[in-house]
Amino acid sequence: MSFEVEIKVCLKQDLKTTKATLQALGAKSQANIEHIDDYFLLPGSLRDFAKTDEALRVRATKTDGKLVGADITYKGKKIRDVTKTREEIVVEVSSAAQMSEILKKIGLRHVFTLNKWREMFLCPFEGHEISITLDRVEHLDGRYMELELHATTQDEIKIKEEILLRFLEKLGYTKGDSLRVSYLELVLKKMNIKF
Repeated sequence: MSFEVEIKVCLKQDLKTTKATLQALGAKSQANIEHIDDYFLLPGSLRDFAKTDEALRVRATKTDGKLVGADITYKGKKIRDVTKTREEIVVEVSSAAQMSEILKKIGLRHVFTLNKWREMFLCPFEGHEISITLDRVEHLDGRYMELELHATTQDEIKIKEEILLRFLEKLGYTKGDSLRVSYLELVLKKMNIKF
């Protein structure tokens, strides 16, 4: 099993200052990308993802306006109190549009499309490579940062979570700044949309 161990915060400082802090800690810029995320729900009689805290997403990835990749991702319910840690299964597909069409044909309901513009960094810290994204999200004000590591066991989850929290402190944040909600949840709340 693979678990995404993630901390998300709303930036307290401007983007330039945040980037300078990351670079001072050894972070290296990797890419600027756009994610176009399509979210799907099963028919309500099968499973209500809002109640089970799960998600099914089809993602298209663009660089400089050109499609460079696509995947379908299942995200399980959040399993930690401070971080947004959850089981994650990702499968690459050749076309996000065709994958979305298949899901619709078999009865899943497309419920929302969310665009995110992300600057991606990698930063060595305590023997690990932390993935960092600085995000601008459609419909949301401000900027966000996500820190991420992956784990395969419950013990490893705890270790990776502690590493991310120590890194977060180096950036001037506390665990109380951690947002456990997804971007989709933030957007739906702001737009007062319920499924």
